[in-house]
Amino acid sequence: EEDFGLSIGNIYSSLEWNNSEGFSEGLLSLELNSIPINFALDSKLSGKDYTIFRANNDLQFKNFLPANIKNKISGSSETKFRLGIPSLRKGWPLNEVYIRISSRMTGTEVNLPFPLSKNKNQNIDFNLDYYPAIYTKIPKLKFKYGDLFRGKLNILDDGLEGFIISGKKKQTISIEKKKLSFIGSIPKFDLSLLSLFDISSTNQTSTIDIKNLEIGEILFSNFVFPKTILSSEISDNYIEIAIKNDNVSGKVYFPRLTNLAPIIDLETINFKFSETPSSSIFVDIYNNLNQKLIFKTNSLILNSVNYGNWSFNFEPAKSSFTIKNITGSYGKWGLTHNKEGISSLSITKRGMGWRTDLVSKIYSGSPEKGFMQFGIEPNFEMDTIFAETNLFWNSLPWDFDYDNFKGEIYLEVKGLVIEDQEDLQRQNNILRLINIFNITDSFEKVTNLDFRKLYKSGFSADSVKGTFNVTQASINLDSPMIFKSGSSEFKWRGRI
Repeated sequence: EEDFGLSIGNIYSSLEWNNSEGFSEGLLSLELNSIPINFALDSKLSGKDYTIFRANNDLQFKNFLPANIKNKISGSSETKFRLGIPSLRKGWPLNEVYIRISSRMTGTEVNLPFPLSKNKNQNIDFNLDYYPAIYTKIPKLKFKYGDLFRGKLNILDDGLEGFIISGKKKQTISIEKKKLSFIGSIPKFDLSLLSLFDISSTNQTSTIDIKNLEIGEILFSNFVFPKTILSSEISDNYIEIAIKNDNVSGKVYFPRLTNLAPIIDLETINFKFSETPSSSIFVDIYNNLNQKLIFKTNSLILNSVNYGNWSFNFEPAKSSFTIKNITGSYGKWGLTHNKEGISSLSITKRGMGWRTDLVSKIYSGSPEKGFMQFGIEPNFEMDTIFAETNLFWNSLPWDFDYDNFKGEIYLEVKGLVIEDQEDLQRQNNILRLINIFNITDSFEKVTNLDFRKLYKSGFSADSVKGTFNVTQASINLDSPMIFKSGSSEFKWRGRI
């Protein structure tokens, strides 16, 4: 059974048998994964229909595990083997051959994530019955690992079918054709365990079916999710798992095909962080999330603030990751693709620091309310505004500083009205910038017209368009900023 890493060979037997009494004496030796095991016939355990051979060995369980987790297991444990074969007595049926392995696992350390972790001195009753396909069409497994897991599996050529039950509680469940079903409860589960198992395969036709699985705690790095209820639906390309707890509600799609990425599609995300700084949370994610995925949420709530709906593709690299195809909205602001179809945020590790690159389009259909959302009381009105950005700054995204970013911004405003305010110089930094433009005064000097008489609210323009480059020291308008109103056009270029 190559899929399970089992190999039996070098078999030797010396047996005495007749068809009326069955086996009376006998020895049997074999190598299980190159480990020699010597069986002796046990007449007390044998009956009219079965003959039992027994063996005891100190066993290193890592020799029976896949290569990717073999180094997580150390030590050895006293293990009992039982080989059951039909007695071959006249008139009795040919029962299935089986090998039973049982151990208390004392002496074996399992350095795997929860719930499979185990220290060296801990006792966990482990039992495994294996029925090879001799008198049956398909091999079978029956197993029990303490109170954590028990189940029955049929080993198919293209996958598994059967069920796995978690927890002590008695469950009513049966084997369904080409389904691997889960039911029960797990006290604690570490999501990093999933990375050790590949559930995607182009040649597997069996499907995973989570009937109703309750997990007391789900761990991801330093995050702890509360009691979670899982269930699943059948899909051709994905294992669709519905998740519901106090923090998240929605679905996670695990691909069954290797060319697809996992999808996290959540109705709500709701987290409260006490005093944990954003940077430490980010570092946890950066160190632990190394899987491409697609993310969507209708509602992102952090510390009781709703940051809106978002979707993006996450792509990690060696010392960076990129969030591509970002779309979403927060209050009166939105983020989407620019005219070149790009909307991305890249975060790169550089020595002891970070660099953030933003190439996207930021827009608002209610700019005044949008600025007020960030604590800015505007002295202007706008119908709409959008800015296409190609910017970077040497820090994490949320550590953005007006004095620390560089790059290019294309700005387009429709329906602009700038009100006259004598105390404009005492406003925030953005309004000071508008004061530097001093557009109303500029028009008056150029045309000798007093726009304050025509527009009591100040200067207005049907549209404003232009590109400016930003450095730490200056804002440069190499191509002009164009203000249009009716048949009039005002072009402004220069350096601030």
